[in-house]
Amino acid sequence: MTKKLFTFILLLSGMFSFSFANAQCKDLLKSHVDWLKSSGTEGNDHYVQLVFVSLAGTAVTQYGLSGLKLKTTPTAPYGVTTLLTGTATIYNTGGGKPFTSSTKTENVTIDVNTGRVTIGSIVIDAPQCSNMLMYGFSNAGLVPRYYVLTFLDTKEPMIK
Repeated sequence: MTKKLFTFILLLSGMFSFSFANAQCKDLLKSHVDWLKSSGTEGNDHYVQLVFVSLAGTAVTQYGLSGLKLKTTPTAPYGVTTLLTGTATIYNTGGGKPFTSSTKTENVTIDVNTGRVTIGSIVIDAPQCSNMLMYGFSNAGLVPRYYVLTFLDTKEPMIK
């Protein structure tokens, strides 16, 4: 009986910690969605810029830049999915070398409802948010990558 109660408490505490982190990310993303929505009908005078860095256990580092736009799509039966979408330019380094001038681009999608981040084939399913930063581990590769993302509301696009 005691073992079952302990297991139940562990499961319950895990659910609350996930909900709390998810609520923090929703609050962080909501401010940027509100910024984009305040741009009026044209939607061309407000931008959200994304800057992210990642690190793998092999000391391979990346940083990326992307301009994000708001995209809403209806979902069955009566829901709406709200996404921040864009294309990131990604710079790499590795083996003690500085960031290269060669770049690659990847599509970026952030689900405002769940906080799920997708950068190309990389997925961060359960990011955490604190101090205006979003962070979490990706699911790809043998060594997971750790990502830190930050956002900037601006009226001038930094990335075109």
